[in-house]
Amino acid sequence: MPEINHVFNQGKMNKDLDERIVPNGQYRDAMNIQVSTSEGSDVGAVQNILGNSTVSQLSFVPENSVCVGAVADEKNNNLYWFVAGTIDLILQYNHSSGNIIPVLVDVNKDVLEFNKNTIITGINIIDNLLLWTDNSTEPKKINIETCQRGTDLSGLIHTKLVVVERDINNIDIRKEHITVIKKAPKEQVSLTMSGSADLTGSYDDFMSSPAYGVFAVDDEPVLEGIILNIAGSILVGDILLFKNPSSPGFLPFVFDIKVKVLENVSGQEIAIIGSNLTYNRPANSFKVRIIQTNSNSTTDLWQVYKVGETTDAIFDKQLARFSCRYKYQDGEYSTFAPFSEIAFLPSLFNYETKKAYNTGMQNYLKELSISNFVQSDMLEDVVQIDILYKESNSTNVYIVDKIKFKDDIGLVVNNQTTNSWLSNFYNVSSDIIYALLPSNQLLRPYDNVPIKALAQEITGNRVVYGNYVQNYNLDQKPVVEAWYDLRVGANQTVLQPEKSLKSIRNYQLGVTYLDAFGRETPVFTDSVSSFRIPKAESANKNEINFRLQSPAPEWASSYKMFIKETSNEYYNLAMDRVYRAKDGNIWLSFPSSDRNKVDEQTFLILKKQLDSNLQIEENLKYKIIAIESEAPDFVKTKTTFVSSSNGAGDIDTLFKNGNANLVIPQVNSNNFQINKVVVQGDGAPSLENIKDTLSLQFKDTTTNIKSDFYNITSIELEDEIYSINLDRAISLDDTWIYTNYATLTSFVPSSLNNNLQLRIYQNILTNKPEFDGKFFVKIENDASTEQYVLKSAAEIIEYTSTSVANVYYLADIWASYTNSLGAIGGTTGYGQTSTRFKWLENFEFDANVGGDGSTGSGWFIDQAYFKGKQQASGVLDGGSNTDNTPGYGKGVYKDPATDQWYMELSFGAIYPDAADNLESNGEQAILDWTMANSPTGTLNTDPLEQLSLFAVGSSENPTHADQASVIASLQENKLFKFLGDQNQQFFKISGTVVKERRYNYVNAQEVLDQFDFYIDPVNYTSPQGQPLFNNPNGQAMEDLWDEFADAINRRVTYIIPFTKENGSSADITNSTSFLNGSTVYANFLDATNGADQSTPQSIQFLEVAENDVDQLISNNPAVWETEPKENIDLNIFNEASGCFDISLHGQDQTLDWFNCYSFGNGVESNRLRDDFNQIVIDKGAVVSSTTDVAYKEERRKSGLIYSGLYNSINGINNLNQFIAAEKITKDLNPTYGSIQKLFSRNTDLVSLCEDRIVRILANKDAIFNADGNPNLVATTNVLGQTMPFSGDYGISQNPESFVSESYRAYFTDKQRGVVLRLSMDGLTPISQYGMSDYFKDNLKTVTKIIGTYDTNKDEYNVCLTGKTSKTITFNEDVKGWSGFKSFIPEQGLSMANDYYTFKEGVLYKHHLENDYNDEVVNRNTFYGEYTPSHVSVLLNDDPSSIKSYKTLNYTGSKSWYAEYIESEKQKGFVDEFIKKEGKWFNFIKGEDVAETLNIKTEEFSFQGLGIASYSAGEIIEEPSQPLQEEQEQFIDVLNETEPPVLVREQEASERTQGRVTTKDID
Repeated sequence: MPEINHVFNQGKMNKDLDERIVPNGQYRDAMNIQVSTSEGSDVGAVQNILGNSTVSQLSFVPENSVCVGAVADEKNNNLYWFVAGTIDLILQYNHSSGNIIPVLVDVNKDVLEFNKNTIITGINIIDNLLLWTDNSTEPKKINIETCQRGTDLSGLIHTKLVVVERDINNIDIRKEHITVIKKAPKEQVSLTMSGSADLTGSYDDFMSSPAYGVFAVDDEPVLEGIILNIAGSILVGDILLFKNPSSPGFLPFVFDIKVKVLENVSGQEIAIIGSNLTYNRPANSFKVRIIQTNSNSTTDLWQVYKVGETTDAIFDKQLARFSCRYKYQDGEYSTFAPFSEIAFLPSLFNYETKKAYNTGMQNYLKELSISNFVQSDMLEDVVQIDILYKESNSTNVYIVDKIKFKDDIGLVVNNQTTNSWLSNFYNVSSDIIYALLPSNQLLRPYDNVPIKALAQEITGNRVVYGNYVQNYNLDQKPVVEAWYDLRVGANQTVLQPEKSLKSIRNYQLGVTYLDAFGRETPVFTDSVSSFRIPKAESANKNEINFRLQSPAPEWASSYKMFIKETSNEYYNLAMDRVYRAKDGNIWLSFPSSDRNKVDEQTFLILKKQLDSNLQIEENLKYKIIAIESEAPDFVKTKTTFVSSSNGAGDIDTLFKNGNANLVIPQVNSNNFQINKVVVQGDGAPSLENIKDTLSLQFKDTTTNIKSDFYNITSIELEDEIYSINLDRAISLDDTWIYTNYATLTSFVPSSLNNNLQLRIYQNILTNKPEFDGKFFVKIENDASTEQYVLKSAAEIIEYTSTSVANVYYLADIWASYTNSLGAIGGTTGYGQTSTRFKWLENFEFDANVGGDGSTGSGWFIDQAYFKGKQQASGVLDGGSNTDNTPGYGKGVYKDPATDQWYMELSFGAIYPDAADNLESNGEQAILDWTMANSPTGTLNTDPLEQLSLFAVGSSENPTHADQASVIASLQENKLFKFLGDQNQQFFKISGTVVKERRYNYVNAQEVLDQFDFYIDPVNYTSPQGQPLFNNPNGQAMEDLWDEFADAINRRVTYIIPFTKENGSSADITNSTSFLNGSTVYANFLDATNGADQSTPQSIQFLEVAENDVDQLISNNPAVWETEPKENIDLNIFNEASGCFDISLHGQDQTLDWFNCYSFGNGVESNRLRDDFNQIVIDKGAVVSSTTDVAYKEERRKSGLIYSGLYNSINGINNLNQFIAAEKITKDLNPTYGSIQKLFSRNTDLVSLCEDRIVRILANKDAIFNADGNPNLVATTNVLGQTMPFSGDYGISQNPESFVSESYRAYFTDKQRGVVLRLSMDGLTPISQYGMSDYFKDNLKTVTKIIGTYDTNKDEYNVCLTGKTSKTITFNEDVKGWSGFKSFIPEQGLSMANDYYTFKEGVLYKHHLENDYNDEVVNRNTFYGEYTPSHVSVLLNDDPSSIKSYKTLNYTGSKSWYAEYIESEKQKGFVDEFIKKEGKWFNFIKGEDVAETLNIKTEEFSFQGLGIASYSAGEIIEEPSQPLQEEQEQFIDVLNETEPPVLVREQEASERTQGRVTTKDID
């Protein structure tokens, strides 16, 4: 009898081919079978499969939980899975021990944030770190070991955060502890600075000295309670200067006592002598050593000056900022805290051109402490704080120190021993730095970790996210209103530096918003965010105020302010000297060290007046016309006066030779003649012999009008006549040299101005020392430079001192004049000094200054009594030559009629004594002389005049000839000032000085009356006929004569009209030299501190030095500023603040940001020492910008973003670092669809997109040849060239279908209805191995596709979940689909060649014969449910033949039965097989034909029955559908042409197998 034998040697299903051509060895359908496996030797036999079981009785998983993700750690034989349920869990299973341990328990469900409906497909382990992303919440990371330490083994208690480094173990772990992104410190660190900058102050008295107020060098007194005028501190080692306010001069140039600080004794408890009481010394109390003293007097108030010292200063050559960063428990470093203010202590303004730099802009910082690095919101898993340091001119950031919780205790703060972490205090004692940080850290204002991401992978030791979300939505564009105002708390004192905003600048404020983790938006700004600070504000110390007008975003937790100020650098230049240029402009000289600060395109802005601390408010800007590195010849030319004509009526002699007219100067002519004799005065050199260039100038001696200078090109002498040729013709501008040029008909001497003076100068080219080390800049001269530069220059430098008068002040009490300035109460002590005795006291000038009390002579301000005046003629006749009216001097006063100010300056007593001189000449001789010269009978005083008894400063009176320089200075246009006047007020003698000869107590009329009474007017004898003097009756006459002729009776008074020459007011009362006040030391009219009868003050008389008319030098120079070139195209905003809490949103706020120091005098400095190329105050250490596109939440579906490196060997963990300023992103072609899964294969990264699979070169790149083949090249790019795999396939939106093993990866493409394998040969659609139609029909209906890989069987299990769920297995051994599985897992994976799946969050192990308790695990039983095996075979041998079968048998084990045998017309079954001759067989039983196929009952034939063969495939874990549905689906296939045989396993707990055999009837 014929027999057909079938085996399952191909071991795979085939649902694609027509049933007549399905190859032998394949089968139509199978459930829970395996074929050709390595379990036994029965290759080709169908077997049922082993079941699964839990691995431990401890599951920790609550009911109704779901496993949402799993990952295997093959290196450590650990498996981790994520459970979402009533609590969220991360569990660990160790393959070696078989133990399950809870890793993290989230009882609160606000840490892990698992969702039952969200499968987590992006999970990775690197060393002991577990990272994942779920596309719904923040990407997360935990340290497995650390979390296990804080997790109770019961799995019921919320995991605690364990930080061994900080002794923390009882804090519930929170989400912020496990996010990939790490929080950074939000606030700036605080700096406390002290140093040795110049300080001013006061002190009441010296205490504890050997004798109060008496000092000797090396004494060590204690000074208690020094008062400082400005914020600052006095340190041990500082030098202090003390000055008595009554001493002349100014600190620090003049001082009385100099001390060195030895010890700060503030707060010391001191016993009070003679009492049981104690007291504590006040603040700023110091023990000092006397270094120098010149004072032995006490005073109630001393001025104090602390001398700045930079010798021991830290950061003296830097402008440094400080910050901090956190180091977290797993080695991640946060971004930087906002940088602090500049660690800089400037000093009082002092910009001397001799030093060529601004000492006020040196860094006087000596002590620096840092606080607020341990901030209130710092997370508990921060284990180290790095103190950071950055210089303004560098992008380098350095570590100063590393602060740890358990650092040694040794720091003393507030008298307690602690460490820097616990005290939040760090002392920077030097400028030593620890280490340089990578340059990219400054480009990392925040970490751009995705807010959420779908895909994650580790490649090149970096974490890569794909298809991620960044940014947030804004309901409304932020609006910032900004303005400036005076800086609150700033010292607005002139010369005192304070932080400020640079004037003449435009500012724009912007805001950024930060989420809870520090992610930051771009800068948002608005039109109301901008403002400009005018130049007039340069003397003020200003700050920025702002208000956020728009609502705060809901997601923001804080905000930060940014400032935009785009001007380029600028420089300050202190002017050395100024010179008038020949073309009417001016040359400015500056130190050569400043040469590179300017070029010929530079504009100079005048900021500060010369020798004044007043700013220039006007916008005075000057273009540089020329620059010379050496002094121009015009400047080098020294113009020295040679000679001149008189200028007062000598025109006829100047331009005549005898009676002959000479050629006079004529307009439009350049030659004329002059008489040598007129310009060649005594001692003047001959002009023709002068080798240097000569020049001449015309001057009107009455109006002081002067012409321009004319250079003399030649001068010839002939017959005492000079013929002069000029370099140019006489200008029309000089027609004033003629009497009336308009009516002039001939050029003759008489047509010239009668007051015309011809002045001749010698021009000598000299190289003065003042030119050395200088360069010269020419600018335009205008009224402003005349006022603020040239005029000031003349007052300060263009003067030479002609004399100094030590002047006393004599004022009688009754000398009242309404418009006088004076000390009420007088200085003489008398109401009226009208007697000789009183004037003897007045003239005891030096009685209290070391004199012997005798009378003397001297200068004094005259507000004293006088008896009369003597006129110049000297005739004492009581007429016009005498004024015998008594009166008082007026001192300093203003004429109310003219508003002219006057000063009466007198000299007396005038020696010698006239009476002695007369008597020495003999009475009769005098009488004879008088009689001979006075025939009219009047008393002639010529003898007094001839003896020059009123002469002062003249050779006629040798006694007072030494006053000649003072007398010569008392002329119109001469200048004077009071020495010691700190305001340097100059006064000009503005008119003719009137000289009066005053008699102090006896006038001429009194003498004349005595003469008339005693003398016979006929014979000039006394009535008694006795001689004039030698008779008793004439004694009264003689005594009166003696008093009249006495030196004490005479003073000469100069009534001086004057005006203020500089300053802002013409009113003399605005000059502090004439006002009371203890701070003015040259105060003549202050009875306490000014001049008086015994104490002089000094008046210095000055005149312009003609040979140096244009030079300037000053200790308080004019300061210029270069105009910067603005970078208006740069849209750069600098960080201007720390983070403001969002609760402050909408309130008025203030920024401490500044970009310069203002000295209150118009000078604003931002550069160290104001020196060229020195470090400047940066505008902010961190920058940001605005964005041109709308800021909103962005899903970068085709985007990749990657972190920094991880290297456990070197201790580097930069997995949290996503530096947006670097190239950390890569975008794939959007036509590939969104990225769903990332897979690291070899050294490449594979991106599985919706519509394409892409290979991305990692840490290398490719260059393509002409034939299209790539050559790999090295590159610094983390992600290089993108190369799609061949085949238009993707992963659709089912990343959960992906699984990889070794070099192979498997996944589905639902959109295209295929299942794919990615291997070394590229993409292969493995669904085409007999299952193409099936997957096309079924993939499109499912909602979820779970892919797992069983390494034990080399099978890919894909579970299709939808209305019905199925798990289908692909076997690599048979290269086909071996069948269906009845288990429907939530997740699955393999580890150590074992296969695990999860159900309801519980871990199950497959292929078990016995479970963990050694109990038998039933075959085909999964998750406790049994499903029998079955296989459907097609018997299609010789399909054209008609065959009849009577038996069906198989070789194998018991428990199989044929559920049905079906042909086109008939059905049958074998419900039981009987073992016979080693085989299992039985007769085929037919079904009721009438009920089934409606054919004859006697018929039972099968057409073309044969063997169906199918090879086994790999088993891949997938969820499966219920068996009942599987059967129904199978029955649907029974209508095929060739009859199949369904062989089903009866329920069995052990392995069953078999081969099918059929026999024909025939």
